[in-house]
Amino acid sequence: MGLFSLWDQLVDCICRPPRDVYEETDLVGGTRKAFIIGRRRFVRNDVEIINKRGKKLKCSHHYPHGLPAGTKLPCVVYCHCNSGSRRDSEEAIFTLLPQGISVMALDFEGSGQSEGEWVTLGAHEVDDVECVVNHLRSSGLVTTIGLWGRSMGAVTAMLYAERDPSVAGMVLDSPFSRLTDLMVEIVEKQELHVPRFAKKIVLGMMRRSVRKRAAFDIYTVAPIEYAPRAFIPALFAHAIEDDFVPAHHGKALHDAYGGDKNMVTFAGDHNSPRPPFFYSSVSIFFHNVLGAPEIARSQADAAARAHDDDRLRSAPSATPSDAATAGLTAAPTGEHELRRSFVGDHMRPPEVERRYDDPTSVGYGAVAEQVRHLARDRDMQDLSSIPHGHSERQGAAQAGSEQASVPHAPEPAQERGSAPTAGGGAAGLFGEANGGVDEEAIMLARALEESWKLQAEKQRAAQNGEAGDGGWGEAEAGVTGGADEGVG
Repeated sequence: MGLFSLWDQLVDCICRPPRDVYEETDLVGGTRKAFIIGRRRFVRNDVEIINKRGKKLKCSHHYPHGLPAGTKLPCVVYCHCNSGSRRDSEEAIFTLLPQGISVMALDFEGSGQSEGEWVTLGAHEVDDVECVVNHLRSSGLVTTIGLWGRSMGAVTAMLYAERDPSVAGMVLDSPFSRLTDLMVEIVEKQELHVPRFAKKIVLGMMRRSVRKRAAFDIYTVAPIEYAPRAFIPALFAHAIEDDFVPAHHGKALHDAYGGDKNMVTFAGDHNSPRPPFFYSSVSIFFHNVLGAPEIARSQADAAARAHDDDRLRSAPSATPSDAATAGLTAAPTGEHELRRSFVGDHMRPPEVERRYDDPTSVGYGAVAEQVRHLARDRDMQDLSSIPHGHSERQGAAQAGSEQASVPHAPEPAQERGSAPTAGGGAAGLFGEANGGVDEEAIMLARALEESWKLQAEKQRAAQNGEAGDGGWGEAEAGVTGGADEGVG
C-alpha cells in the first residue's frame, strides 16, 4: 500500500468510521426501558439534547426504579469510542448502578442514532459532553458528576476536564496523547520507510482534507497540552499490549496531568475485555470522588427495599454488578481499529451479530450482545424478555463456560492495578492517606472480592411488572423539552 493511499484511508477512518446501527430493543431495558440487576430494578429514560451545532443527540439516563420525587443521585457520563454508541455504556451501567450511581450515556454527533455525519475524535465531541452535563445540572436529578471514557471518549473527557473543573472525577481508558502523533505511528507500523519530511508534507495534506470535510483541525486534538491545566481527580487505564493506541500515550498523559491521579495497567490490547480488578478500581474510585456510598444507602437502596426487603446487604453500595465481577470476558469495546482496517484484518468475534453500514470494514462490535448474554446467565434479566411467572435461571451451561474464562479475582491489595503511580493527593482517591488506609475503601474492596465468589452460587428470581421512575422521567423530559435550545 502506498503512502498517499494509506493517508487517504486514514482520513476516511478519522472522519467517518463505521457507524453503529441499532434499534431500541438493543439498548439495556429494551422497549420497556426497565431491567433488573441482582433483583434490583432500574429504568432507562431516553432524552434528546440539542448540541451547539443544532444536532439532536440521543441520550439515555439509567437510574434506580421507584426513586421518590426530588431524589438526587451522583451521575457518571459515559463517553464511547469512535465507532461506538451509547450501547457501549453497559460496562458502566452494570458497574455503577448497584452502587447508587446513575449513568448517562449518549451517542455523540455523527455516531449511533444521533444526528450528524462526522466524527472528530474529541474536537467536537467535547462540546457534546458540555451540553449533556448542562442538561443534567439543570434537571435537578443529580448531585456530583463524573466522566468515564474509552479511547476517543477518554480523549473527550480529558479535553472537557480543562474546561469544567467542577466535575468530580473521571476514568480515562486508553486515551491517545496527540492525534497527529498517533497518525504518524500508524504509518510507521506499515514499514513504508517514509522520510520524515515526506510525513510532514502528507500530514499537512491530511490536515487540510479533514478540515474541509469535518471542520476541525487535527492539531487541536492534543490532550497532552491540556493535561497540565486539568485538576480533576483521574484514574488512567491502559492495556500493556495495546498496539493501536500504545500504552506510552496513557503514560505520557498521566505524567503530565496536573491533578490527583492514578494509573492501572493490565494485560491485553486495545479491544481486550478489561479484567475484574479494573472494574474494582473504577468502583473504588467513583466510591470516593462521587460520595456514592451514603447516597446509595439512603436513597437508591431505599427504593430497592420497597420491592424486596431481604436483598439488602450490610454494605449495599459495595455490591458490584454481574458484568463487572465477570470482567466482561467476552465483551470487545466497540472501537474501530484504524490500523487493522489498513492491513485487511476485518475480523470480529463470530458470536457478535451486529448491523453496520459497512460490515467489511468493522474492527470489533460493542459490548451489548456479550454483556447481555453474560448478564442473563448471571442473574440480570431484561424485563422486556421475562414471561409472566418466570423465575428460573437461564443458560447455566453457557454461564459455566463463560465463567471458566474469567480471570481469577486478585487480592484486594492488587486492585489498584499492576503498575500504579500517583501524584499529589492521589493516594487518597483509593482510600490511603498519610500512610494509613481508609477502612471504608478496604471494606468495599473485600465486598467486591466476596461477591465474585458468591455470584456463581446465588440464584435469584426476577420480578415481573412495570417499572416506574418516581417522577424522574417527567422531570428530565420537562427540562429537555423546554430548554433544548438553551442546553447547547
